[in-house]
Amino acid sequence: MEHTSLQLCMFVSCARSTPLLWWMFDTVFQLPPTVYGGQHLVTAVPGDGIGPEMLEHVKSIFKHKDVDIVVIRENTEGEYSMLEHQNIPGVVESLKVITRNKCNRIAKFAFDYAKSHGRSKITAIHKANIMKQADGLFLECCREVSKSYPEIAFDSMIVDNTAMQLVSRTDQFDVMLTPNLYGNVIVAMLCGLTGGPGLTPSYNLGHYYKLFETATRNSGKSLTGQNVANPVAYIRAAAEMLKHLELTEHSNLINRAVFKVLAESKVKTADIGGTNTTSEVVDAVMTQLRKELESMSAQKAVHA
Repeated sequence: MEHTSLQLCMFVSCARSTPLLWWMFDTVFQLPPTVYGGQHLVTAVPGDGIGPEMLEHVKSIFKHKDVDIVVIRENTEGEYSMLEHQNIPGVVESLKVITRNKCNRIAKFAFDYAKSHGRSKITAIHKANIMKQADGLFLECCREVSKSYPEIAFDSMIVDNTAMQLVSRTDQFDVMLTPNLYGNVIVAMLCGLTGGPGLTPSYNLGHYYKLFETATRNSGKSLTGQNVANPVAYIRAAAEMLKHLELTEHSNLINRAVFKVLAESKVKTADIGGTNTTSEVVDAVMTQLRKELESMSAQKAVHA
């Protein structure tokens, strides 16, 4: 009987830095550890019968498309207040500080952001079922602020359920509003779902100072000096800075060039399935920028 099989390649993002042991036929194989942003190339061979059908379900779990989520995180208090002390040797207390003022401020910012950016829904992430006063206050403030924005849908979700829902039903989220610690974890999960830490930018907004950086703070020390790290998140963070400075046209120009390099030219570093170096990606973005500028100049000449 002749069997036909469809070979399908899938990239699986891994966030582990230690080797994984795999037992097969009484032999122990040690898989190499992945590095910062690393991926394993896996070939799935479904065979016949129900294999192809079952593999489609596996693909739906491992692969996410069209993820479009904004995470807005309060990052001045909560578990990161750095208020810890040791009462007696071996007993440590860590204080989680939540204030009405900061909760109202971040909630209003989130709703204003959603309104100005055409977003339709905000989900507040919490653990108020356990931390009834601290997270309860955060949730109460979010609900109260939401009443002033009837055009934006509001709901809430417990943080552990959120972790599961992010993997199984990513499309249900639009804007996620979180206290400090939960936002840190959720952003890292989303970076993993969308290609790793090398793609996504973020920014921190205060009254006087603004900080633009990558969405996850992976230092990538193992990649230092090798010309293999993904520069996209840093480039996009810089583009977000230009947008904040009201240089929107410049920001859009850079983002457009980056997206075309990744999606059309297919120039990518290894962490997102490519074979190019850091320098080659940057050179490709520069080349695309020149093309974009030439195209803009030609269009202006036609309309002159």
